Amino acid sequence: MKNFLNELDDYELAYFAKFKLLTYMENTQSEIKEYLVERNLNESKIDQLILENPKSKLNDERERCPRCYSDKIRKNKVE
Repeated sequence: MKNFLNELDDYELAYFAKFKLLTYMENTQSEIKEYLVERNLNESKIDQLILENPKSKLNDERERCPRCYSDKIRKNKVE
């Protein structure tokens, strides 16, 4: 989990914490919360980052997440 979190910038991590944290099991949630503390991201900082996300103003040709504008999109085909 930490390897995945290390790949995220502060803006991506803020969206992840806000919208995905509770989808993980309790042990993993605890690990993520500890990582957020290491990165100095508390609830108000997370809300601030989401509000001011500069990636929302990017106009490039990259495929981006419609919510957080990250270009680190995973495509999983579920059959």
